[in-house]
Amino acid sequence: LLLQQPDVVPTPAPEAPLIAALGSENGTASLTASYDAGTGRMIVTPVSLNTGKLYPELWIIPADGTARSLGIVGTKSATSIIVPAEMRQYLDVGGTLAITPEPEGGAPGGKATGPVIALGKIATL
Repeated sequence: LLLQQPDVVPTPAPEAPLIAALGSENGTASLTASYDAGTGRMIVTPVSLNTGKLYPELWIIPADGTARSLGIVGTKSATSIIVPAEMRQYLDVGGTLAITPEPEGGAPGGKATGPVIALGKIATL
């Protein structure tokens, strides 16, 4: 009696998560970000972040240099963002994540009004 083994198809290894440590030159703002390309979920965790009466907006700045908003993040606890499908192409090693303080509701017209208070390069874990 000969038993046949079913064809074993190797499952692809999951992609390493992308990470970034965002900081300011003067040390007043510090955050971490991790991104899972499989689910499109980004977790942004503030370590130290104070934007006063304004709201911290997260931006992706890919190789083309054009900042694109990923939304407002929390100043006290982690924020989970599902990155829109059309924005996922910009999340890659070498891109930059940045935080600017913006009015309630985010940057008007998708253009940052505040200065960059924290930024960091995207890398793999």
